[in-house]
Amino acid sequence: TGSSYPEGHIGGIVYDWLRGRGIALAFVEAVRRPDSTIFVAQADSTGRFDIPFVNAATYVVYGYLDANGNRGRDPREPYDSTIVTVAAQPDTTTLALRAFVHDTIGPGFTGVEVRDSLTIRVSFDQPLLAATDTAFFRLLTSDSASVPVARVIPSDVYDKAAADSAARADSIKRRDSLPPTRVPLPPPRAGQPDTTRRVEPAILPGPLPVQSVILKLGAPLKIGASYRLSAQGLRNLLGKSRTPTRVFLMPRPPRPLADSLRQRAPGDTGAIRRPPPPAASPVRPPPR
Repeated sequence: TGSSYPEGHIGGIVYDWLRGRGIALAFVEAVRRPDSTIFVAQADSTGRFDIPFVNAATYVVYGYLDANGNRGRDPREPYDSTIVTVAAQPDTTTLALRAFVHDTIGPGFTGVEVRDSLTIRVSFDQPLLAATDTAFFRLLTSDSASVPVARVIPSDVYDKAAADSAARADSIKRRDSLPPTRVPLPPPRAGQPDTTRRVEPAILPGPLPVQSVILKLGAPLKIGASYRLSAQGLRNLLGKSRTPTRVFLMPRPPRPLADSLRQRAPGDTGAIRRPPPPAASPVRPPPR
């Protein structure tokens, strides 16, 4: 009843680049060049999509999280785009779109947290492609003396190592405990859907963008001193850069309870002392 349909396909996965997982129900547009014909599709619950019946041509493919459901790319909605060429029919092109919020201003600091005298956690207002080079950071005292930065560790790597260490210590304490009893699930009945099998979102291979880092210092911070941290060369996911600066203090540690009790007078337990009542006047007998 007419000419045959084109046999080209454009498929792939739309990832949330920050979380490293597929975006459920992501919206996809393939704009054909040069006539700007638009082919649309919606991803499934794992972030996978397929656009069938496309001609051999060049396309600009957009994948984005349609947060407000208007089927349009709004300024603060994460998206990614790429250019593909569908060659001779049949042809299937597979893409991996990494969606993120496109910021045209370079990254800055949102917080500097002193963990101890040799450890600082630095948070950024945007995700970064790379921030593990010590040359990116410069730490100065109030008199412009330099404090060396020995190592830069992504916070997720540092926190995972700390959690694994705590788990190993806890497993040593509980090595004599019995393992939990596992009760096998009964198989589904005939004609009943198997709800025990859940489709997981697609996992993005490779390292994820950095949103905070741990700075390991080569010299300890002094209590009560002021420091200035600056970063130069840090770039966001669009490659934009700037030089943020943050001033912070090395806080004084809280006074231990034992030390506060040690400074009290002997026998003073901290209870509220009330003044003793006035002594009663002696009663004199009346004169005879």
